[in-house]
Amino acid sequence: MNKSQFLKQLRYRLEGRLPAEELSDVLSYYEAYFDDSEEDEETVAERLGSPASVAEQVLKDAGESARRVTTPPPAPAGRRRWVVPLIIAIVLVIVLAIFVLPSTLLLALRTDSSRTPTVETTTTPVLVTDNSDVSVALTPFDALELDVDVASVQIKTGSEWTIRLVNRSQDTSEDSYQLNYRNRDGVLSVWSTPYPSDVPSAQRSADVQVEVTVPEGTTLDRAELTIGVGDLVWEDCTVSGRMNVENGVGDATLKLAAPVKEADILTGTGDLTFEIADSQSGYSWLLSSGTGDIRLNGETMQPFWSEGGSGQRTLSLVSGTGDVSLVFQ
Repeated sequence: MNKSQFLKQLRYRLEGRLPAEELSDVLSYYEAYFDDSEEDEETVAERLGSPASVAEQVLKDAGESARRVTTPPPAPAGRRRWVVPLIIAIVLVIVLAIFVLPSTLLLALRTDSSRTPTVETTTTPVLVTDNSDVSVALTPFDALELDVDVASVQIKTGSEWTIRLVNRSQDTSEDSYQLNYRNRDGVLSVWSTPYPSDVPSAQRSADVQVEVTVPEGTTLDRAELTIGVGDLVWEDCTVSGRMNVENGVGDATLKLAAPVKEADILTGTGDLTFEIADSQSGYSWLLSSGTGDIRLNGETMQPFWSEGGSGQRTLSLVSGTGDVSLVFQ
């Protein structure tokens, strides 16, 4: 990524979220940072990190969190970060240390094959360990917050509000991998506790799933998803406001049945497909891939980078090593 590309992405992520004068100062600062460095532009960009992470820090310093959480899950001791340069993709997935806070509504555990949903009634955290399959009926919610280290995630529409958590990992230690959820004040939060550092990597894969179902026609206010390792499938569920997805390793396939105000989707290693049932005239977009193809409505665009549109709704789709596809329907 050269200086021009870095500044374009940074402007894209900050425009409308900072006063014009502050935005100009920030862009001028980083432009001077490039100009004053004796290193080549790609090296400087790699050292700074991704424009998304720089923008988040700028907003944080300005007193605005780039990722607002109305009723957050247990506070992480750290945050996953990975750098996604346009030519050489570097993926760093940092396991979060999560402290479990008291939860209001948590899992009712089932291990039978029928997986008939049970109504959420427990206020005590339930450990979802190896060979567990949990299915729970939910009360309606307006926002989704998900932060898991390892899981295949599916968000879909159906006849009712449910969540299903599956953990068939091979880790049987006392500090085994856990999945948790809380549904409170209109926010469904799903999170995992990290794997202990002494658990062999061979025991960290297996079958771990998160499946969330909402009734057809539901529109969420916002969605914020962070996945360390695992595929993401989002089917038809609508988000009216902001949609933010960070996926370290795995494919991300998202199909939205209605317009979205803002979507920022980042995958480190994996293909990224975004389909939306809306006209492209209302959007502006930025598409970026380190090594994969970029396609708009099935047509292959210029390599590494493509932006267009002049609408008020914004889409940012970035993959470190995979193909990026945007389709308007």
